Amino acid sequence: NHSFAGTAMAGQQNDFLLLMILARCLNASGMGLLFSASTDLLYQLTHPKDTKAAENGDGSEVEVHHKVQKTLTNIATLSTLLDFFLAPMVGSFMDSVGRLPTMMLAMGCSSIVRFCLAVSPSLKLYMFYRALVSITGNAWINASTAALGDVFGRGTAHFAEASSRVQRFALLAMMLGTFAGRWVKEPQKAFALVGTFQVMAAGAVGCMKESLVSQSKFQRVWFWSVFRRSKALFALGVLSTAMEFPEHVATLDQVFRRQRFPKLWTASMESTHMLLLQIAGVFHTFLRTRILKHLDSAAACRLDNWCNALCFLNNAFSARPSMLALNPLLSCFQCGGLSLELCLQRQAEAVGLGSGALSAADANRSFLPSLLMPRFYSWLYHRSPWPSAPYLVASGMSLLA
Repeated sequence: NHSFAGTAMAGQQNDFLLLMILARCLNASGMGLLFSASTDLLYQLTHPKDTKAAENGDGSEVEVHHKVQKTLTNIATLSTLLDFFLAPMVGSFMDSVGRLPTMMLAMGCSSIVRFCLAVSPSLKLYMFYRALVSITGNAWINASTAALGDVFGRGTAHFAEASSRVQRFALLAMMLGTFAGRWVKEPQKAFALVGTFQVMAAGAVGCMKESLVSQSKFQRVWFWSVFRRSKALFALGVLSTAMEFPEHVATLDQVFRRQRFPKLWTASMESTHMLLLQIAGVFHTFLRTRILKHLDSAAACRLDNWCNALCFLNNAFSARPSMLALNPLLSCFQCGGLSLELCLQRQAEAVGLGSGALSAADANRSFLPSLLMPRFYSWLYHRSPWPSAPYLVASGMSLLA
């Protein structure tokens, strides 16, 4: 009887995992399609007459890039403010209503806005879209991760392996989407395709069985009410914040590279770099659980910070685009993020905290870094005579963390 029950449970876990992989792959392939299309659409909406000038690198190039970067920073600020107030509600919804309704609602909302952008794009609608998907994207990832934790055990090695498998296939799907994006020249067509993929992803979620066993009462959760529950949670929150400060310099990447390599950093080159990152991500899903078997959490976080510092320095001093291929290679060995996540899940479970409440508290914890650091790096990018200065500062922060 025990053997039969174990076999049945393993079968249910495998069925759930396959459907989760399908749903995450459909969404990830769409994200790959939009990697360059989203930035191209923003350039068109912000300065339609100057887009060609920016691509050709004439006298107006710097002004165009600075204005686009300012728009991106404003979008990031708006997204951070919305996330601060809505993340606790999303987390409580996830723990009280369920993981699958959260995932379906996230896909439904984002697909509708993408269809609207495909039909009638405007700068205001684009900013609303970016703010919305910052909420729905996090809700999608957090709910799917929480569902995997329900099925395979929070903070366990079994969960880490299942999560790595899902991420591996999602990255492969994103690679296919990024590669296929080279043949989708019009950004609006890309948005329409992604909306269709997300409707299909919501359908795959609808075929799953709800993983939440015990529902909690709906209530707003703030980070101070969570991280003060134990010294371990507080220390992990401080470490997560310190490691997050330098990561927000990535908001400059697309604009900085277009300015640094005006004729070399084309849409094709951007797509190739994204493919390299995704290939590295696939290898990373194989390596990270194996690396963690030989490193404790502190060593894993130190390795993360050293790799980040080298990546930022490479961004700052690369003489040609091909040298940026070093960054994906370094990312293969980063496992500090997974180590922190597993520690947080174990400590949260020890104090009776739900996955949704933890993700909401973590989003609140990230509020100030997400609000201030992109604006700080953008200010430094505009004011410094050296456009690479933000990357040098971020590198120093990584080493200090």
